[in-house]
Amino acid sequence: IRALIIAFIIAFSSGEIIVRIFDPQELYNEHNPSYSTYPKEVEYDEGLGWSTVKNYKVHPYTKQGRHQVITISHNNKGFRMDHEVNQDKNILVMTGDSLTYGFWVDDKKVVSAQLNKMLGKDWEVINLAVGGYGTDQSFLRFFRDGLKYKPKVVVHTLFNNDFSNIFFHKQYRVFKPVYRIGANDTLLLNNVPVPLSKDYESSYPKEREHASKGLDRIMRSWSHLYILYKNKIPIVKSKIKDLLSPPKEVLYFTKFIQVGENWLTNSEFDGQFWSIEKNYTVVMNYSFRLNSLILQEFQKIATKDNITFILVVMADRISVDPKMQKATVEKYYNINDSFFDYDKPYRLLEEFANSEDMKFINLYPLFMKEFQEKKRDIYLEGDHHLNDYGHELFAREIFKLLVQEDIVENSKQ
Repeated sequence: IRALIIAFIIAFSSGEIIVRIFDPQELYNEHNPSYSTYPKEVEYDEGLGWSTVKNYKVHPYTKQGRHQVITISHNNKGFRMDHEVNQDKNILVMTGDSLTYGFWVDDKKVVSAQLNKMLGKDWEVINLAVGGYGTDQSFLRFFRDGLKYKPKVVVHTLFNNDFSNIFFHKQYRVFKPVYRIGANDTLLLNNVPVPLSKDYESSYPKEREHASKGLDRIMRSWSHLYILYKNKIPIVKSKIKDLLSPPKEVLYFTKFIQVGENWLTNSEFDGQFWSIEKNYTVVMNYSFRLNSLILQEFQKIATKDNITFILVVMADRISVDPKMQKATVEKYYNINDSFFDYDKPYRLLEEFANSEDMKFINLYPLFMKEFQEKKRDIYLEGDHHLNDYGHELFAREIFKLLVQEDIVENSKQ
């Protein structure tokens, strides 16, 4: 045993020295906050269900990418920005969910910051995105918080799970506003003021623990070798576990039950699957129509104020990652490869945008090319959120369209 301990110490020490010389890592103690918890980024909002906290700055350890310690800031209005809005500049507003907000992405790398750098000093990009938002909450926040800045451009980004987010009056165990389709395709806003859920504090606590604590925190504050290989350990453990005890296949079904005016389903939290099913359910068809009406209203409000409205459709990881597609199909015993149509939502949304003469960016073909042909990872490891490079591509495509529309000059980049 003593020999094994000595061998381990020698091997670990040698590895530590080698990593520090040839591949030094970012230590956590350089940014170590005073407390073991940090504030949650959202809070209750009676008009929106939840919204981003004002005057917010944290330095969480993300366990993602080369630079794992990031900064997340909100200004005094609660916008995902590290400075206050300069209203003397040309304003571009971005709306959407956590992919636009920049989940686990640094202030300088999030799409809005990268786009602002491309646009130049005469522009100000306001990021109104909030984690968990659907098209409904994004539209309502723009109408309340973004319109008053008299923007020249508004960019809304849609993700596949928006179709389920807009369908329910409750998400993540907390209430939210919800639109319903009335007579003659009118939009009826319900559940406002939004009730405060009894589960609110457990879903969105004021504080939560840091990603690193205890021994893990100590090692991340000292050992470069530990940081380099720590994140690979769960992956190895998971593969070993699957080999020893293969996961059991489960039943896939999207079953909806109508109770009064409400619909209940078993797959509320896997809503991104709704849009890639080859045969849409009655609820998905309804949700697609509802989403279309909200987008039409979004563009109508923008056009009325002489604002250029741009719809961006985000490519879900399952649509571009063959390994994830295979794993998803193998997880369920009652479906096969023909059950999903991975590019269906992008086709339908592009057809819709064209029919409405809506300026449109489809990130699906680009992300497919980057992920499958160029072998460039655009997502966070084991996640569908974008990494720094994904946000750069996102920003580039918006800038490219703004140049094509003569809203900005290419020399500004």
